Amino acid sequence: MKIKSLLLLFLVTFFALAQTPQEITDLGLKTKQETLPTEKYIELPNPVATNLQNWSLIKGIHIGWGSTDIRYKKEEPILHLETTKHLKAWKGERISAQIGISNADKDIEISVEVSDLKSDKYRIGKEHFQTAFVRYVMTDELNKDGKGGCGYRKPTDFDSTLVADVLDHHTKKIEIANHSSRGIWLKMQIPQNTKAGNYKGFVTLKNRTKILKKLPFEVQVLQRTLPQPKDWKFHLDLWQNPYAVARYFGVTPWSEAHFEHLKREMKPYADAGGKSITASIMYEPWGGQTQDSFNSMVMWMKKLDGSWHFDFAVFDKWIEFMHEMGITKQINCYSMVPWKLSFQYFDQATNQLQVIKTQPGEPEYETMWTAMLTAFAKHLKTKGWFEKNVHFNGRTPPKK
Repeated sequence: MKIKSLLLLFLVTFFALAQTPQEITDLGLKTKQETLPTEKYIELPNPVATNLQNWSLIKGIHIGWGSTDIRYKKEEPILHLETTKHLKAWKGERISAQIGISNADKDIEISVEVSDLKSDKYRIGKEHFQTAFVRYVMTDELNKDGKGGCGYRKPTDFDSTLVADVLDHHTKKIEIANHSSRGIWLKMQIPQNTKAGNYKGFVTLKNRTKILKKLPFEVQVLQRTLPQPKDWKFHLDLWQNPYAVARYFGVTPWSEAHFEHLKREMKPYADAGGKSITASIMYEPWGGQTQDSFNSMVMWMKKLDGSWHFDFAVFDKWIEFMHEMGITKQINCYSMVPWKLSFQYFDQATNQLQVIKTQPGEPEYETMWTAMLTAFAKHLKTKGWFEKNVHFNGRTPPKK
């Protein structure tokens, strides 16, 4: 059988493993979410009881400017809020502010609108601003035993609580129940060509059609310019898993639809100055500890004569896409020493996926990785990526 035919069979088999029934990840974990719940965020019930005595400190609906340094609790009123907000920014800088709202009245449905910012002569359009409701997620006590937060822990030994975490910019209106609080995040991108000066605007909060509050704010744009994110000097490395995006949106990995979703998902990383690209060059470098598996971006094939063949087509697509997004400095490849020390490949002799279990120092490991690294280095040099490529070893899995 020709290599191209085997490659097609491998990719179909490989991608089939990644596309599993709705509401279940490719590792078999139930997400307890509907497909594409971007318009329907599900918050878990709060395990912490509401202390009604605390809510006697406010009346009605309490709204004002809070702090971006505080995660406001859902079950407690926010007591110290300001009526105005004064911010400073460079040209090209992204700044944030947080609004707090506590409801001691009946249930309300909140929507948010932001005005343009205006100076005496100039304007910053509201299209440069984005609002997001702060969502709550379940967490537990961190590092209670002083042994670090990574690895297996007995859930019964740690208390659970809701914490403010996710910035939900998809939802346009949200219900805030009686005796509960919520943060509203305002993100402002100041264009690089903005004229220096003081700009004023306001945020309008409505309960359905009724205006509850207009909160004024002011931004002082300074006479300094921040470079484009791709030109920032600090090294930001946030891991990416494109296979999770494919599973979540129900699309075929590396299809045109997949890349359309990836553009939206990777843009915040690029805008934050992301420098590194996460590339899984073998199947499951971390032994399946993540909700969505990291499939291999390199096709490993053992031919009939026992020699190795490697196809880098998917790897190339991913790297080229990330370069187009402006993330170009470093390619992080995982992993020559994975958690399970097992390596998946397509075997021509059996026409099936097989697994080799081997480790550094063993002949089989040396033969396999010598072939891989030789082919990979040649390919990277051809693409002009050799100098930015970094190989990482997997960490030792935590003991239970």
